[in-house]
Amino acid sequence: MSPVEAVALTRELAARTAGDLAALDRSIVEEIGPPYATEVWDEDAFLLELPRKWDLSVVALEAGDAGSAGYWIASERLPGCAYAHRVAVHPELRGRGIGRLLFGRGLDLALGAGMERQALNVRPGNAGAVSFYERLGFRRADAETVAQLEAGKLPSGDRGVVLVRPVHERSSG
Repeated sequence: MSPVEAVALTRELAARTAGDLAALDRSIVEEIGPPYATEVWDEDAFLLELPRKWDLSVVALEAGDAGSAGYWIASERLPGCAYAHRVAVHPELRGRGIGRLLFGRGLDLALGAGMERQALNVRPGNAGAVSFYERLGFRRADAETVAQLEAGKLPSGDRGVVLVRPVHERSSG
């Protein structure tokens, strides 16, 4: 197994890895289906400009150009809130701490960017993801935060589980 490093996803790195990231996203959507997503992100989705995206997003890369091991794509959806739009780990590399590695680097970037909290939306039926994020210190958002993020309703019309956490806290799990 190649070592994995989590690095900030810059515009330049995104341009070089967009095809690989899109292929990884496709494989995860095909494997997990609606509990992960109903739409596959293509290269353009990974290159889309969002507020502070290049300050807050992370990619996990395997050594020796072996490919992308995962990603944490975030932007500043609300002032002071790093919102993770898409989070994934390569199916063959799960259970190796890559999700925690992505989260830790994303937390470092959020702290460095002056964010006060992180947030994400988990699709209904993805109990494993909710459990993972709760171990990282995320908690269900209150109704006001959900309304502010406009994140409670997914493109499919389903209601998601919006989770938030302060960025100044490190998880113990």
